[in-house]
Amino acid sequence: MNDTAAASCPANRGTAIDFVQEVQKQVPAETFQQFLYILNNSVKDPKSVKDVHVQMQALFAKHHELLQGSEIFLPESFENTRDADETRKVGEDKES
Repeated sequence: MNDTAAASCPANRGTAIDFVQEVQKQVPAETFQQFLYILNNSVKDPKSVKDVHVQMQALFAKHHELLQGSEIFLPESFENTRDADETRKVGEDKES
């Protein structure tokens, strides 16, 4: 089953609004507009969660805290996938 970014995100409305306002304060207007574009398109044209996360990674490359915060817009299943990827990477690093 392929999760979409628009499906069952764990953010409540107040948390989402607070985060959007925080992004607006911390990034240039052009970056903020790109952020809104990504969010709007993930609802209008559902993409895989990974595709949306990759776009957010590129957008917030210099803002790690905003990248982490943007995950509130992704389904809870993304957190489980990300945690599994990080655990696998740690295991691979130990083998090296």
